[in-house]
Amino acid sequence: MGNEMSRGEGCLYPPESAQIRTPQFNDSAGAADIVYVTNGGGCQSITRCCRHPLTFQDYETPEEALSRARFYRQRMLEEGRPSDFPLALHAYGKCREMMLENLKYLAQGSHVVSTDSVEHNEAKRKEIELKLAEVCHEIGEVTLENNLHDDRDVNEKALLFFREACDHDPSSYAHWYKRGGTHQKMNQDNEALDCFQIAHERDPHSVGALFGMGVVKKKHNKFQEAHHMFEQVLRLQPDNRGGLNMLADLSEKLGCPEEALDYCRRLHSLEPTDRELVIKIRKLETQLGVQPLTPLPPLTGNIPSNLFHSRQDLPEDM
Repeated sequence: MGNEMSRGEGCLYPPESAQIRTPQFNDSAGAADIVYVTNGGGCQSITRCCRHPLTFQDYETPEEALSRARFYRQRMLEEGRPSDFPLALHAYGKCREMMLENLKYLAQGSHVVSTDSVEHNEAKRKEIELKLAEVCHEIGEVTLENNLHDDRDVNEKALLFFREACDHDPSSYAHWYKRGGTHQKMNQDNEALDCFQIAHERDPHSVGALFGMGVVKKKHNKFQEAHHMFEQVLRLQPDNRGGLNMLADLSEKLGCPEEALDYCRRLHSLEPTDRELVIKIRKLETQLGVQPLTPLPPLTGNIPSNLFHSRQDLPEDM
C-alpha cells in the first residue's frame, strides 16, 4: 500500500506509517481538517469530516483495536455518525499494523528452538494470516460503506484491501467474491469474471459467484453462457427471484418465448403484485396465443417501455 490518500468528503485512510496529530479546525468553513504526518514530513488532510474534535487512541493489542474498529463501524452504520468512519479506519489500521509486525517476527524464526516450536510457529502464523485477511476484508467493506458518491479512487482503495485479503487467505470464498463485486462495480469485467470463477471454485454451492458471472456474460451479449450460469443459480435456489428474472429475459433474447413465459409465471407466484411482470406475462401470452393460467390483476396508467426490472445487483451471499 502506498502513502497516498484521496481528498474529499467520505474519502479517508491514514497512511500506514503516519503519525496522527490532533485534528486542526477551519472555523470559517465549519469543518475539521484531520492531518496526517508521514515519515517524510509531508502533510495531507481531509476536510469536512466532522465538526467535533476526534480522539485517535493507541491500542495495546490487535484484539483491542479490532474490537473498537467494529464498534465504531456498527455505530456509524446504525446511527449515521460520519465522524466514526475515521475512528474505525484508524483502529482497523492499527490492528492490521500489529498483525503484520507479528507475522514479521514469526518469519524471522530467531525464537524457534525445537521442532515443536517450528510447528507451533507455523500454526500461529496461519492463525494470524487468516485473521489478518478478515481484517483487510472489513477495511475494504467499511471503505465502500462510506463511499457515498461512488468515488472511483475510494473503490480502488477498497480493492487494494480485498486483494490483500485474498493474498493472506486465498482459500476464502468471501474475499474473492467481494473482490469480484468491486471489480464489477468499477466496470473491470475481465477481472471480475476471474475473481467470481475462483470464488465459485472455493464454494460451488453459493449462488453469488454464479450470479456475478452471469451478469458479466449477459452484459457482453454472451446470452447462452449467461443462461447456463443462471440455470445453475436456480438449481441451488429454485426461488431465486433475480435468477428467474434474468432467465426470463435471456430466454426471450435466445428466441424461446415459451421458456420465458414459464420463468415469468414462476416469478409471478413469488411476486403477485409486480405490475411490470404482469405486463410481461400478458405480452408473452398474447404473442404465443395461450390462455392465462391464473387471473392477473388489472392494469392502470402508462405501460413502461422497459418491461424488465434491472435485478443485477449481486446478492450479499458471503
